[in-house]
Amino acid sequence: MRHRLRVQILRRGVSINLAGTAGVRIPSRVPPGTAASPFVGESQPIPARQLSFVGPLLRPFKCAVISLFTGEMAKGTPASIEAIISTALAEDIAAGIDTVLIGNTAATSIAPAGLLNGVTPLTPSAATDPATAVAADLSALAAAIVPAPTAPTFIMNGVQAASSGLLVAGIGGVDIIVSDAVPAKTVICVDSADFASSVDSGGINVSNDATIISRDDPAPVSQGASGASADTAAPHLSLFQVDCIGIKITEDVSWLMRRSGRVSYVTNIKW
Repeated sequence: MRHRLRVQILRRGVSINLAGTAGVRIPSRVPPGTAASPFVGESQPIPARQLSFVGPLLRPFKCAVISLFTGEMAKGTPASIEAIISTALAEDIAAGIDTVLIGNTAATSIAPAGLLNGVTPLTPSAATDPATAVAADLSALAAAIVPAPTAPTFIMNGVQAASSGLLVAGIGGVDIIVSDAVPAKTVICVDSADFASSVDSGGINVSNDATIISRDDPAPVSQGASGASADTAAPHLSLFQVDCIGIKITEDVSWLMRRSGRVSYVTNIKW
């Protein structure tokens, strides 16, 4: 599967295999207010510390999509139409996941929360010099994460990435992920050391012996009481009868920030 933004953040954070589980508790350290000195004198008792941890639950959410092609297409396409459609579906799933990932929606029973859920955007720098504004905005994003981020990663679209690279010398030392899922004039900062995500290679199933509801927003095949009052979804296709082949891609996907307050973002920037 090609999950562009999620995979890039995953490589910087914690990856968890959720195969065969209903979810995994992810322990995260609650930083102490004041760290006492660890030095101990000769023959003196060693301090026994009580450490505090929190544990958000990382549980899998299902992503899936189906597409069809006819038997005639399979016979008449020089390249493998199955591979072409599978790639297109994987790209669509990747784009959809990235949009949810950087969104501000709360978690539901079917999808995880967006990284920006509950986060208030910062006010952009008012500097008229673009280079000064770049430095001020990135610094403000990092400073908004308290305690200071261990691994600050800035997520922006290609326009802002190109602008920052042209305006600020040494920007190459800043960890930047470029994603077209990020709106123009918006930059997100994530402490990627606190980002946890599931690892799942997904699955592809191909069949011509199935029935499906051929819609982007399918209802159940049937619901309600049987008989005249039954609600039957349409169009209900038999792939065998219409000589079509269906490709289904499924994957378990999940992510979370191990601690709260590890994400900041700014909109309406001037560069």
